[in-house]
Amino acid sequence: MTMAGAPPSPPREPVETYAYEQIRATGEYRQLRRRRRSVSFTATAVILTVYLGNVLLANEARDLMSSTVAGHTTVGLALGLAVCMAVPLAAWWYQRRLATDLDPLADQLAAALKYLRGHR
Repeated sequence: MTMAGAPPSPPREPVETYAYEQIRATGEYRQLRRRRRSVSFTATAVILTVYLGNVLLANEARDLMSSTVAGHTTVGLALGLAVCMAVPLAAWWYQRRLATDLDPLADQLAAALKYLRGHR
């Protein structure tokens, strides 16, 4: 009981928690998470496949990897350079997908969160 004799009011949920819970309950939020997960897993799978494929070829197909392509350049060297190029290409693809597919949806959710913070 308070000094005035009335029972204390239940604690209010903070505005931040309320706003985030409202956003998390939307289909757009679930869609954003699903898209992000899909893009992340795809980029990770591609890079791991390239790396592991290069390692497996270097270990198991030595004759192939030591074959000369031109001059002193071997298949192994060419594939090693391709692996080095795969990482920046995957990063570029990942950034492009985020900018075109995820950023507009994230911006919508950010605007909704801003609105909920100010109108509770």
